[in-house]
Amino acid sequence: MTPLNYQVARDGVEIGEFEPFDFFEAVHSGAIRRVDSFWMEGMTEWKSVASIFESQAALQASAPRSIKSDFAELPR
Repeated sequence: MTPLNYQVARDGVEIGEFEPFDFFEAVHSGAIRRVDSFWMEGMTEWKSVASIFESQAALQASAPRSIKSDFAELPR
């Protein structure tokens, strides 16, 4: 396994190894499902693919507003 590649399993059976770009493309196309599991080198356990997106949503919710959004709210 190449470091930082995603190992993906469905119903407990490994279905492949994906480089990061290919992994997210496969999720977007539906080839990898959010209910599938993934593992990367350094992880202690398999996690659901959905957990990646839950983590991203939490980060976005807690991030400060961007300067761009501040300017968008100024009266014109």
